[in-house]
Order: sequence, then C-alpha cells, then structure tokens
Amino acid sequence: MQEVSALLKIRKVLGITREDLLRRCEVSAGTLRNAEKGSGLRKRSAFQILGAINSFLKEQRKPELTLEDLDLRIS
Repeated sequence: MQEVSALLKIRKVLGITREDLLRRCEVSAGTLRNAEKGSGLRKRSAFQILGAINSFLKEQRKPELTLEDLDLRIS
C-alpha cells in the first residue's frame, strides 16, 4: 500500500477537491496527480500548488505552509 503524500493529506483535511485546487494553481491534472504521488515537479509548478493551498488556508484564517510542509519535491 502506497503512503499518502503530505499534499494529499492537507488537501483532504482542508476539504479541497482536486478540481478546486486545479482551478487555483493552474497546473495540469497530471502534474497535480504526480505531485500527490510524491513525484518531482518543476519549481514553478511547486510554487503554483503552494500558492493555491495557501490561498485556501488564508480564506480559512489558518497559517500558510511551505514547500517543506507539503513535501513537494523539485526536480
């Protein structure tokens, strides 16, 4: 059984669908799916995903996260 990534855990805890996150971060569905599997990302894609997650957190008045918190790997 594959371990669930930090990004996927955080998305689920925040109640964000993959589609909602895709609309905000403007990366392809494949890129987001790979990020949730722990695959490496381009720097720009990682920061787009981080920015989108942080925008949801800001709406919920929660502290922002870092790339390390999401365990996004830049390749």
